[in-house]
Amino acid sequence: MLRNNRLLMLFTIGIIVFQAVLAVSVGLDRPTWGDEWHFVETVRLFGDEISLTTLTKYDEMSTPLPFIMYGLWGRLVGFEIERLRLLSLLLAVITYLLLFILLTKLLDSRRSAILGALFVIVHPYMIGFSLFVFTDMSAILFMVAACLAMNRGRPVWFALMLAAAMLCRQYLAFVFLAAMIFFIIQWYHRRDTTPRSMLVATVLSSLPLLLLFWLWGDVHPDNLRKQFYAAETFRYHPSAFVLYISQLFWYLLPVVLIRWRRFYSDYRLWLVAAVVSVSYFVFPVTVSTSAVEAGTHTVGLLNRSLVGLGGDAWPVSSVFYVGFLFGLPVLLSVVRDAYLRLKDHRLDYALFLDLCILSFLLLMPFSYLTWEKYFMPLVPLATARFLLPHNGNPQKA
Repeated sequence: MLRNNRLLMLFTIGIIVFQAVLAVSVGLDRPTWGDEWHFVETVRLFGDEISLTTLTKYDEMSTPLPFIMYGLWGRLVGFEIERLRLLSLLLAVITYLLLFILLTKLLDSRRSAILGALFVIVHPYMIGFSLFVFTDMSAILFMVAACLAMNRGRPVWFALMLAAAMLCRQYLAFVFLAAMIFFIIQWYHRRDTTPRSMLVATVLSSLPLLLLFWLWGDVHPDNLRKQFYAAETFRYHPSAFVLYISQLFWYLLPVVLIRWRRFYSDYRLWLVAAVVSVSYFVFPVTVSTSAVEAGTHTVGLLNRSLVGLGGDAWPVSSVFYVGFLFGLPVLLSVVRDAYLRLKDHRLDYALFLDLCILSFLLLMPFSYLTWEKYFMPLVPLATARFLLPHNGNPQKA
């Protein structure tokens, strides 16, 4: 216990130092970056007033909890950009600490837990989330907290944290869907109180989000921004599905390479992947129409970096195709693993993480934007899943 506490303390100190160096290097008072400018405007709106009208009409597409959190923080310390960004740093430290605790509980190796956490921390998107006034870090924080509560068998905390995650970003409902399927299966096979209480907690976690949907009469607030994206909502976007499978390889590359035998040693997976990969040329990675109309011509950091390096359309498309080709065996191995666990009644935490990956890929192509950043909540969950031993760890899970 003493050794674990010492490791946790050292990790916490290291994260604080890393975030401090990052903040000084980048500069907390630098001008707003990307979508941060309109997020800050919404934060100030909630800082001035939290009312039914504000909740109904605020000019964003995502759920309001992050804006309320930053608004209350602004009331305490001020709404200057550098002061709001202090909360981003604090949220990042808490997120990384919870992720490290979760990984240490799931993995046999402390080294794997440290490396897994560090991989998530140094991801370019996570660095941006930890510095700027975005809604993503708070969503990931509550998602990781919900997964940790589930691991510890705490239904009340699981319900609260999962509800908070969905109140930060609607699409965190993929964790809700995975949990529903997981606990229904567990309850069917075990018929004891633990799966039942967790299933009830999962159902209850959806009520705040459903209340907001009822209030809005839609899944987004009633505002001009929703009208701009109206043509893209509630449509399945095959190119988004292709993008997220490509990211399953590129955005998790170090972890995938560590476990390459698990994903790439079976020729049958390669045969299926080779055939399915042809669909890329029917549904290539493309920018959403509404994004193009708003002046955005890439789908995120990787796309922008490739274009910045002078990549023409074909070289950029080739990179995404390679990711799609190599991501398909990863996806197929997850499907196979989930099937075998269900078949053998191995209803453990590894199965829940498998279901999270599959639920994400099922739900996210319905989003109004095809966007690399939306993949990021899956990065810590997939990292945890792929670093687990091949047969899982029944004692830890």
